[in-house]
Amino acid sequence: MENAIVGREAELVAVERFLDGVPTGPVALVIEGEAGIGKTTVWLAALRAAESRALRVLRARPAESEARLSYAALADLVGAAFDETRAMLPPVQERAVAAALLRAEADEAAHARTTATALVTILTALAEQEPVLLAVDDVQWLDPASEEALAFAVRRLPEQLGLLLARRSGPSEDLPLGLARALPEERLERIVPGPLSLAALHHLIKSRLGSSLPRPMLARLAEASGGNPFFALEVA
Repeated sequence: MENAIVGREAELVAVERFLDGVPTGPVALVIEGEAGIGKTTVWLAALRAAESRALRVLRARPAESEARLSYAALADLVGAAFDETRAMLPPVQERAVAAALLRAEADEAAHARTTATALVTILTALAEQEPVLLAVDDVQWLDPASEEALAFAVRRLPEQLGLLLARRSGPSEDLPLGLARALPEERLERIVPGPLSLAALHHLIKSRLGSSLPRPMLARLAEASGGNPFFALEVA
């Protein structure tokens, strides 16, 4: 983990604990919080840590503007892996994924279940070779087709696979992709980064802006930003 990440010691410990469990997975870690609180910072730190452990990382960072594009996130996750595993797929699954990834024209509309089943086949084939981290940031922006395929796969995750999700807090308290029903409680962890302390805000501002604020001004900044690191830096 990088030294530039301040005030997130508990979250980074949870990340390390989660990554320790991937080789004996399936396991899942969900990072939740308000906009700007540091979810993506922790998510990216987890990806770097996973790569340093020689885990195979499949990642997607969907955007709101892509939420209407079918299988946009799925293409990001398994586009390269499809080339490695397509020979292992039954023909009907190979055709469905090729069409979903816009690698081929579909002779007929593939059933969503066929594409989702192919995703499970791909993940299983990869996880049989090495531990795999399947990571999605901003889950709330998943396109419906990718979300449906991932929800199907989550209920059938293979061994040696970790699922890392980050999402913005919303009105629903339910975990995304039906995770609460798919995995037993001991294989699922949920972390919610909270406001940064005054000391953490001090280190953040000094490292990013190269200067320190007097304590009274720092206290006003913490109050104005609610300890949200993104807002604090904007105000500073």
